[in-house]
Amino acid sequence: MGSERERIILATAERLFAEHGFHAVGMAALGASAGTTGSAIYRHFASKDEILGALFDEASAELIERLGPWREDPREELEALVDAHLDFTLDRRSLALIWLYEQRSLSSAHRRAFLRRRERYLKRWIDALERIHPGVPRAALVAAMNAAQSGLMSVALLPEPADLCVVRITVRSQVLAGIEALHLHLSPIESVLSGDNQ
Repeated sequence: MGSERERIILATAERLFAEHGFHAVGMAALGASAGTTGSAIYRHFASKDEILGALFDEASAELIERLGPWREDPREELEALVDAHLDFTLDRRSLALIWLYEQRSLSSAHRRAFLRRRERYLKRWIDALERIHPGVPRAALVAAMNAAQSGLMSVALLPEPADLCVVRITVRSQVLAGIEALHLHLSPIESVLSGDNQ
């Protein structure tokens, strides 16, 4: 899990990257905030890119851990996906902001590793949606998944809420209701795909 100093550096980087953006934070400022020097950070991380990659690894691992094992019932699986993503966003707002804004800042190697892990996570969403809404075009399912995840992650953009419980219940219910209503749009989608513009 890394040394105590590495954990302090990562926690500090998480806060600074979320507040100021990855490119705006230099190693000297990161070191000073972490109680060390910029040059001393290189004893633990080869580069700032490696630190960002480690934060994305942490985010991916935490999401999967919160989600737990696959569930046979697709609606139970979907609810678990929504709950895991929403709770992650509420509990780790800084890390969620980094996930939202800094994927393009990842180096090529770290981006490939992150995308591989994310693909396994997204597959669980699509698998659950396909079982809940058989016959709905995959493009519609992907769009619904992206909309749901955007809604869940948008909580990180809000000011610190006074009542997390109200926010959680509201966002959760809205996301699940939107996904449940997906089958209502099947006919218009089919019309578009068939070229029927009547």
